[in-house]
Amino acid sequence: MSCSLISSEDLSLSDLIVPVCYTRLLLIYDYIINDLEKPLLKFLHRYCRSVFKRIIDNKLVDSIDRPTIFTRKSNRNISISSFNIEQNDIFPYGRIPDDHSPLFFFHQLTLKDGTLLAIGIHHRLTDGHGLINLLYRFSVWLLRVQVPFLFEHDRSLLAKHIAPTILYEHREYYIEDSSLLSRGISQSEIETDVIIKCYRKQDLFSKLHITSKHVSFNDVLVSWLTKTISRIRRVPRETLVKIGMPTNGRAVLRLDEDYFGNCVFYIYIPFIMSDLQSLSVNDLSERVHEERKRCMTRTYIESALAYIKYNMAKSNHTVCPIFNLFDEYDLAFTNWSRFPMYQIDFGRGPPRRVFLPPGKRRNGMITILPTVDGDNEIELYIRLDKKYIVELSKTLSLYEFQKKAIR
Repeated sequence: MSCSLISSEDLSLSDLIVPVCYTRLLLIYDYIINDLEKPLLKFLHRYCRSVFKRIIDNKLVDSIDRPTIFTRKSNRNISISSFNIEQNDIFPYGRIPDDHSPLFFFHQLTLKDGTLLAIGIHHRLTDGHGLINLLYRFSVWLLRVQVPFLFEHDRSLLAKHIAPTILYEHREYYIEDSSLLSRGISQSEIETDVIIKCYRKQDLFSKLHITSKHVSFNDVLVSWLTKTISRIRRVPRETLVKIGMPTNGRAVLRLDEDYFGNCVFYIYIPFIMSDLQSLSVNDLSERVHEERKRCMTRTYIESALAYIKYNMAKSNHTVCPIFNLFDEYDLAFTNWSRFPMYQIDFGRGPPRRVFLPPGKRRNGMITILPTVDGDNEIELYIRLDKKYIVELSKTLSLYEFQKKAIR
């Protein structure tokens, strides 16, 4: 690719350890949104010019050939209710960007009675927090709501938090020889399917007999699903079941919420299957809570940055999240339930639904999303080996509350 390099900025250590992929989501509105190209590009030029750059040799660089960020299509013969979002992939780009792909894309599909927005961002540009914050601020700017719109683009801020020495073992990472082919995700040959379920905090806590006062909804979900899925998978009693969770480090490092880059760190929790069998969900939730609290301290995260810096400085060394090596019994959780997805309003209300696009994803990947009804209700996306889907769906349905169907 030919580029004229005008300026460049090094990616941060947190940028470098995330996978090269797009973070993608679909916003579904039951009203027609006016064409968003001009206001979107105006907003991005004013507040987030980094989306127009390229990533070359682990740097953000300007280039003469501007990427195509906005695309549109229209089909006024089909309604929202008859459009099958699970079978129709409307995304203009797949999950993996190439040298010519934009760092950010925004596709607007107008139907007879509604609008679908298919959006994606290069994971090495920013994390899920950055993407949702960008979309939310664009929507309020479009409605002329007076809020501060400036993002913090200085990626060197993260380097100021690197500890002078490594203080912990950091089992949440592993070292890979970058001169060899990446092992990547070892489960691609497993045929998987997705279960989507909704739960309310109060209902689930009651049914699971949660008595601990300090465990979070996330702690309970991780514990309950790990215990349930491991039982259905019939994991041998002495087997180690590994759990991985990415988490937002901005608050812990006292970085502003406006920081536009990756601030992703990882939590690793191993369980012996015999404990998953014998302990209650309440007791397992306590364990998750304590491990999460241990890893989400400033000292621990600054040590993690020192670990990443030390190992990345070695020839042919790459630091990767440990769940890249997870096997058939392991689980990876991503929690987006606190992101303001259902506050992204383009004039006549929030999206009726936020949907994760279809695509090839890892067996054992679980994503926790918010719903339109607020903080104490979540939607689960669980991707699992197809042979376990029916049994798991029946089991989880016993705890699910009755929600009005979305057309």
